[in-house]
Amino acid sequence: MIPAMSFAAIRDQHIAVRFLRNVLARGRYPNGMLFWGPEGVGKRTTAIAFAKALFCTAGTDDACGQCLACRKVDHDNHPDLKFIRPAGKTRIIKVELVEEEMISLATYRPFEGGWRVVV
Repeated sequence: MIPAMSFAAIRDQHIAVRFLRNVLARGRYPNGMLFWGPEGVGKRTTAIAFAKALFCTAGTDDACGQCLACRKVDHDNHPDLKFIRPAGKTRIIKVELVEEEMISLATYRPFEGGWRVVV
């Protein structure tokens, strides 16, 4: 389980966090976002914090950490949050795996939130 946190706890990513907060404040979400950079800078943690804030029922530009949706993201059991991980011992995610997962997700509507998030 990856510890989910709020934007306030993410360090040294001020520009990215400000951009994501503005996306949440405007309420206009792109179909996809690419979190790119060197290993170990917090891309996955920031993506999960964005998903947590998106699902949060408090309706602010950051996650409250107290509502049911935030707790589900923290415990890695939110039905609209999906992780695609490399299969086997490689660090590479195969295109076929992504296509298969995305097609299976696209056939159903979101369960609880208004969106589905794939990390």
